[in-house]
Amino acid sequence: MKIFIFDDDLAKKQKYAELFLAFGKEHNVDFEIIICDNETAVEHHKLGIEKVITHTSGGELRNFKLNSILYYETQNGKIIVYYDENKSFEFPQRNITILENDLGTYGFFRIHRSFVVALSAIVSLKYDKVVLRNGTKLPVSRAKYAALKQQFNAHKVSVLKT
Repeated sequence: MKIFIFDDDLAKKQKYAELFLAFGKEHNVDFEIIICDNETAVEHHKLGIEKVITHTSGGELRNFKLNSILYYETQNGKIIVYYDENKSFEFPQRNITILENDLGTYGFFRIHRSFVVALSAIVSLKYDKVVLRNGTKLPVSRAKYAALKQQFNAHKVSVLKT
């Protein structure tokens, strides 16, 4: 299995590579680790190579295709990722701002202090809420609405162009 690791932070890339190799060794799975920068990741996207993010919880590594993720929610010091219409996975993380910064360039936007949503999952945007493709309704912070509307419209245009 090919694993592409892309990030501007070399230390993070090395850490992820070590985690994948240790996981593969423990579970008898062979990974081909490909470390690249964000620019190379964009080129892979153009070629149709899917982007994946890995989250860990209790020693379990789990890969998620970015296009399957609907949103993230922070709750009681944990983050829950909601994906594939009705599945979820809980993992510990200090705060959602780190996640927001990591995923911002991949079409995710923080709509509220507790939620980071995939722009591609939004089917309806109102001043106080979004509705996602699975019917989930999430609140939108008044302070975030204008920027969300701009990002949502820009995302729709870029999807139509590809």
